Amino acid sequence: FYVEDIYTYDLMAAPTEAGLALAFDGELAWRQNWVSFFDMFAEDLVVTIEDLTVYQQGDLATVYGLTRLEGTIVDGPYVDMWVRETNLLRRVDDRWLVVHDNVSVPFDFATGQALTNLGPLGN
Repeated sequence: FYVEDIYTYDLMAAPTEAGLALAFDGELAWRQNWVSFFDMFAEDLVVTIEDLTVYQQGDLATVYGLTRLEGTIVDGPYVDMWVRETNLLRRVDDRWLVVHDNVSVPFDFATGQALTNLGPLGN
């Protein structure tokens, strides 16, 4: 699903040999992030995508939407939160592959807190 040199921003920091980084650099690091993400949850994880929008021109496409994550962290709390997601794709050999992925939540500068309780309008 990804180009080998994918560069991504995720909710979690990227582990590197030098410590934590702001971005995941490369398909191997990004794949390991997904493995770690799924390992955090018990088997009740549900992922829902809403307001998916796609713009495409030539061999490039942008996809964005809202993603809801619902599930129980192993030995932890139940999580129910919405995130914002934007992906840039490039057509390579007639396959659409993700070049960049960005996942975020809004941030309240006054309190220093991530606003994980917000959802789409009407939810």
